Amino acid sequence: MTPWSAIATVAAHGTTTIPFRQDTGGVGSSAVGVLTVTVVLLALLAAAAWYARRRGWLDRWAGPAPRAQAPRMRLEQSLRLSPRTTLYRVNHEGRILLVVESTATARIEAFPGQGRDGHTDPQHAASNDA
Repeated sequence: MTPWSAIATVAAHGTTTIPFRQDTGGVGSSAVGVLTVTVVLLALLAAAAWYARRRGWLDRWAGPAPRAQAPRMRLEQSLRLSPRTTLYRVNHEGRILLVVESTATARIEAFPGQGRDGHTDPQHAASNDA
């Protein structure tokens, strides 16, 4: 069939317009339907998550929660020596450290009279008493 014969057939039947699909509802009715389906799916998902949580399924998938450890470093005292210099006394795993911080540098020293294992050094303590 040639294009000219198709035009002749349409002209013979008397129809010159192309019929379009007729929707009974407007744009609003289709948007309400999509919104309703979305809300129902979200409600089903929330109900499934709640049910899985009650049954303990989520705990098995996630694994055990990590336990909080006691802090290994603790600030015991701070003392402002000048407007730009601060002295901190820090306990790190039982060992006491002195940290001097200024705007230019920071310096860390073991607490005087304390051995490497964190206990008082009797030799150093005796020299301080004299």
